[in-house]
Amino acid sequence: MRFRTWVLVAVALLGLTATARAYTSLQYGITGTGVDQGDLVIFLGNVRDAVNELVDDHATNRTNMTETETLIEELHDDHATSKVTVDQLETLIEELGADHATFKTVVDALKTATNKAAYQANNYYVATSPALAIDTNFDVKNTETTTFVAAGVYYTLTDNTSCDTGTTKTIAASQWGAFMVEAVNASTLTCTWAAADYASEALALAAAKALTPSVGAVIGFVTVNAHASGYTAGTDALTTGTGGNIATATNYKDLATNLIVQVSSSAPATLSATTSITSGPATLTAPKPASPAASLTNSTDLTLSK
Repeated sequence: MRFRTWVLVAVALLGLTATARAYTSLQYGITGTGVDQGDLVIFLGNVRDAVNELVDDHATNRTNMTETETLIEELHDDHATSKVTVDQLETLIEELGADHATFKTVVDALKTATNKAAYQANNYYVATSPALAIDTNFDVKNTETTTFVAAGVYYTLTDNTSCDTGTTKTIAASQWGAFMVEAVNASTLTCTWAAADYASEALALAAAKALTPSVGAVIGFVTVNAHASGYTAGTDALTTGTGGNIATATNYKDLATNLIVQVSSSAPATLSATTSITSGPATLTAPKPASPAASLTNSTDLTLSK
């Protein structure tokens, strides 16, 4: 009877362990003399301890997985916010990069204008207007006493000093020409023509302003619109003069009243990209996942001795 009882107990235990796939298959030995009761008690105690530890570890692992899930979900939500911010920054940076070229053009133009103004102020500067006007049909003169600086030397130009326009410059019919008037000293003016003819006064004046002064200070410019039959300096009179094909128009540009060099480059347009960048994601509220369960301390190599 005793032997039959122990056999039934052993078979029942073997049946239970066979369904617990996580455990190592039990080693057992049963003979005609039965199972040692002490070994069975130890064996069942080990089973109890292993099962209890696995139950505790399950709770730890579940806490860990729940916290990990919460953290992953929060990071997923934050990714969308981060992407909006990064996209806005990218657009803003690209626009600022494009604007840099425009800014550089403006700064270069300002530098050129500033350097030119500083050079003129220190070396070649006209302090008072010369009031340029026609002088005896073909030439021009200053009708007012003019003070100027040339090569760093201060001069006062006598009024009514004549500037010879020469005899070689020709302008095609109805086209524009222009020349630079340069004060050399207190009693000498020189006129230098822009080489080409131009379809407009603005183009002719720009060409004359691009000329390089030779020895003196530029005190003004004169533009000439040729007669319908053309114009030849020294042969055809300036407007209001007498002789030849009188110029249709003659305009006098005093440098003392036209000294400021304008910067033609425009500043870049207002940024179209938003400068109110979306705030980055908030500090993570999900906790750092708990440490996983420790290694099992109770043996899973459960052996039943005979």
